[in-house]
Amino acid sequence: MRFNKTILIFCVFLTLICLSGFCQQDLSLQLPKVTTYSAKDVVDEEKGISLYEPLNQRLSLDSIRHCKGYACNGVIIDYYDNGEILHKGYYMEGQLTSYTNYYPGGQIERTFVSTSVNESEMMLYYSDGTIKSSQKYFNFQPTLWKDYYPNGELGYHMIYDLAIGAPIVKREYNKYGILTSEMYLSNKKKNLFRQNIYYETGVPITKGELTFDGHLHTHIKNGKWLHFYPNGKISKVEVFEDNQLISSKEKADI
Repeated sequence: MRFNKTILIFCVFLTLICLSGFCQQDLSLQLPKVTTYSAKDVVDEEKGISLYEPLNQRLSLDSIRHCKGYACNGVIIDYYDNGEILHKGYYMEGQLTSYTNYYPGGQIERTFVSTSVNESEMMLYYSDGTIKSSQKYFNFQPTLWKDYYPNGELGYHMIYDLAIGAPIVKREYNKYGILTSEMYLSNKKKNLFRQNIYYETGVPITKGELTFDGHLHTHIKNGKWLHFYPNGKISKVEVFEDNQLISSKEKADI
């Protein structure tokens, strides 16, 4: 009986010690320290906030973020040195699966989210909230990409076909919304593409046909290629066969 009473007293004493804090685990050692940045060091006028791109598991496998010597997991928030939120991301084994970056002042700079096991989306914005870019990925491969000018005009549009292994649409526009160049799939069965380049006025400079070689992963000139004067009249006609110039005939601007 005396032995049991001694054990009981010891257990009560040990419980009181733990409640006083000596046996409590220091969770702060498991949590990452708050990280702060100066805006001038992380916000690039052209690229925006690209600091976290190497940690994006869908864009890169090169970098892992560590917390107290271990790969970070869960939600992590980074701040500007004035206390405003710069970055809020969800990490898994040290890499980002979703995140949002913010400009100074709170405007969203970009968002990234995984929409399925293989698919993800990224949206980028100018500092005034105007959309800057819209991107969709399948694993590491961009399948849809649109870039915009600060005035809201579409500047670039790309659609990638996973089966073909190449973009099937690529178009570029000037800041006034005028098409300046394009390449698009015109005959999927024969892997034929059309390529057109335009003056700033929208008048064509060059028009021709390309064959996509899946083994070499390149486009080869074939058939007739037309060149134009700024007034829209044909200046030269070229004929290609497997990227080799077969004939060329210039025409006067009459």
